[in-house]
Amino acid sequence: MRELLLGQDDSVTCVWNACDPYTTRAVQGIEGDGQRTNCGRTNKDGIDFVKADQEGFERYLALYHTPQAYGGCKDCRFFLMCKGECPGTAIDGDWRNRTQDCRVWYTLYEQLEAQLTDQGKDVVTQYPARLELEGIFLDAWANGRYTNIASAIKQWERQTEQAANSSGTNGHGDYTDHGDIPHRDHTDYDHKN
Repeated sequence: MRELLLGQDDSVTCVWNACDPYTTRAVQGIEGDGQRTNCGRTNKDGIDFVKADQEGFERYLALYHTPQAYGGCKDCRFFLMCKGECPGTAIDGDWRNRTQDCRVWYTLYEQLEAQLTDQGKDVVTQYPARLELEGIFLDAWANGRYTNIASAIKQWERQTEQAANSSGTNGHGDYTDHGDIPHRDHTDYDHKN
């Protein structure tokens, strides 16, 4: 499979990798009294939360399912790349919301998507199995695990191959040619939305 662009890269930190406002993996600070501290961008209303011992992905699970009208990211095709952006720039200063700069990021992603598509590159936003990839992220996050797009694609390919091999069919559980790669015509995660 060719490289999919507009994905995430483990060599970067912070918001591009689902920054948890209670652990802020990219920021490992220490206060004057020796207490571990998080990124200051998430400190709103004078509240400096103590750094959690375990990373959580509750923000991203909530943003994925919350309609955009209520500060979430539901149905945004750029969610895997943006993830609601920085919790420190969230709407109304509430890290549970997507960034207040959503329109700016969305416009930039649209431009990048168009440029890459014009160059004949594959982009995650146009990937036929994008919803399945989103489901892999949701499953990982719900189980407290970090994942990235490259790992999600590999996992999806393994699952698709195993399903096709175990069923002795085309991977759909039947012998009908659907004209696509198994399960790209729907998502097994629809029941979770």
